[in-house]
Amino acid sequence: MHVHEERSRTFEHGPIRSVLNTLAYADVFRWPVSAEDVAESGCYPFVSADESRAILNMLEASGAIYRVDDLYSMSNDPHQWLMREDRVARSRRMMPAAQRMGRLLALFPFTRSICISGSLSKGSMDVTGDVDWFIITAPGRLWLCRSLLIAFKKIFLLNSKKYFCVNHIIDARNLAVKEHDLFTAAEITTLIPVVDNGDLASFVRANPWVLDHFPAWRGLPTRTLPRGTWVVKRMIEAMLGGSVGDALERWAFSRWQSFVRKRTNGQHRSGISFTTGTAQYQPDDVRGLVMSAYQARLRLLMARVTSETLHG
Repeated sequence: MHVHEERSRTFEHGPIRSVLNTLAYADVFRWPVSAEDVAESGCYPFVSADESRAILNMLEASGAIYRVDDLYSMSNDPHQWLMREDRVARSRRMMPAAQRMGRLLALFPFTRSICISGSLSKGSMDVTGDVDWFIITAPGRLWLCRSLLIAFKKIFLLNSKKYFCVNHIIDARNLAVKEHDLFTAAEITTLIPVVDNGDLASFVRANPWVLDHFPAWRGLPTRTLPRGTWVVKRMIEAMLGGSVGDALERWAFSRWQSFVRKRTNGQHRSGISFTTGTAQYQPDDVRGLVMSAYQARLRLLMARVTSETLHG
């Protein structure tokens, strides 16, 4: 009995649990992982790729997970391995265009830091995917900036989201993220900065809770990024930096609040947050759906590894 309890505890904490968390979370997205993926996820401070591989091989030998070549999954679905190869190739093809778009967005007034987020930032874009953006704006100009960006998308991109899906914008005075769960932490740690005016380092410092989920994470790469500077941008910001800009900001915020009320019939919707310093628009509540699916998969995986097959 004591041996059984001791073995059970090894799956509740430490590097083995870290590997299980990674497998369960990746399975939500039908994404087989490598030992390097597990180590780089930083879910445990001291798990090397070799140690991750040893744990993964142990789980695979027990029948708890499945392996094809050097990729592991908790689901025995051959399509997952083919889908991963296809998504990686598509992401690589998409990245140069996304980088160019990010540098273009940095020329818009009041943008400060531009990051690729979503599936592209994880190298897993599927055939229907689009490019998601996380943007930090100048203080007190979020809604004016968002209005200009959306106008550009509607007029010049014909409202296409393929290269332009602005899911999350915050201003430089509201860097602390409200949600502190695994989904949000994973989104932050996988951001790919394109342009930064210095706010990304402050953003990382404002969200130390991310280390609760990814304790080995060392922050976002920011040192060699270009800055979004342009003489016309500086001129527009100067003209709208005072009372005129304040009035336009209040007007834009009011218009977007009306938009959300109509879309939601005045009801609170998880995934939608429009405040003076935050614009988050995910009407399908992706975060809630992902976290529910992850918890269900983790329970299933834990049941497998604590079964008599593994302990026998």
